[in-house]
Formats: sequence, structure tokens, C-alpha cells
Amino acid sequence: MNFLDIPSFDPIPYCTEGIILSITDRLIFWIGGFIIFLVSSFILIGTLVSKTMREQPGDLIFGIALSDFVLSIYWMINASFAGQVDNPNFCVPVGALGVFAACGEFVYNAAFSIYLIISLRNALRQSTIPKKAFHLIALGFLVASVGFLLFEGEIGKDMVGTCAIRAQCESTFYSYFGIGLVASYALLGIFTYIYLRKNVPKCERAHSRRA
Repeated sequence: MNFLDIPSFDPIPYCTEGIILSITDRLIFWIGGFIIFLVSSFILIGTLVSKTMREQPGDLIFGIALSDFVLSIYWMINASFAGQVDNPNFCVPVGALGVFAACGEFVYNAAFSIYLIISLRNALRQSTIPKKAFHLIALGFLVASVGFLLFEGEIGKDMVGTCAIRAQCESTFYSYFGIGLVASYALLGIFTYIYLRKNVPKCERAHSRRA
């Protein structure tokens, strides 16, 4: 253990030596990143300018767009400075930025799905739709996730030559962190779809009776 008991780590695992983004990969990162940068910029500007767009669920869409905006910058940084991935002074902060954006993407998409479920439930019977709670939980999740990975020394060079969650030459919990987020949201998305499909007709019948 080193100073302050923070675990020491090798930011360049032996299994990633010599791995770097190819020219094709860099081009894809640049083009894709730039397109997402432009689209998310329009959404962010529109939300900041329009008070109506800031109302729920516009605030959640703003969180998704902001995460996309940061993620696009992260992709373009990786593409532009691919030769710096073996430098921990570059890779750790860039990787932390990417993990922060990816976790933000997950948590705000999850919040939007939960909002849809609660909104439909509210149409069927009176229930509370949280507002500030979504953002407080999202911020707490982001800070906790990035802080934990940094503390554990798990941000660095990954298996494809970018800066993100550090590659594991042997299988560990961290090997499945990203996959776990994707799988969790996929399950939530499926549940949201099934719930909406099942309950929208009930909502329509309730409205027709009131009319």
C-alpha cells in the first residue's frame, strides 16, 4: 500500500502493451464524436434557452444530452491523442472523464425510464413523481462510481487502446463493470416497454370514462 493507503497499480497492464487505436478507429471516434457533439450541443442550448424544455422530463433529457456531450469530447480526445494512452498522467484523468460520462448516460436513461413508469402510474392513480431526487441520486451515483474506481486504481488503459476502466489481464469484478451497467439498463428498458404496453390501454380507458 502507498501513501494514504490508496492501492498502487500499474496503469499499463502487460496484456495491453503495444495496443493502440488504429487509424480507422480514430476516424470513427472523430466522426461519431463530432456528430454527437453537434446534436447534443443543439439540445443543450435549446434546453438552456427554453424554460418549457427545462420542465420535467426535459431536465432528464438535458442530463442525457450533457452526458452525450462529454462522451463525444472524450471520444475525440482519445482519437486525437491515441499515442498518449501509455502515459498515466494523461490516461487516468481522461479515463475518469469517460467513465463519468458513461455512468451519466446510464443513470439518466434509467431515470427517464423510471419517470415514464411513474407518469403512467400517476395517470391511473395519484402518485408522486420525484423531481430533485432524480438529480441527487444521479449525482451521488456518478461521484461514488468514479471516486471508487479512482481510489481502487481501476482507471487507465483498456483492452482496445483507449482510456477507460483499466484492462484486467485476469477476470475480476471490474472486468464486468461496464457490461453490468449495459445489462442493467437493458433489463430496465425491457421492463419499461412491457409495463407501458400493458398499462397504456388502461390509461386510455380511464380517460375515456372521465370524459
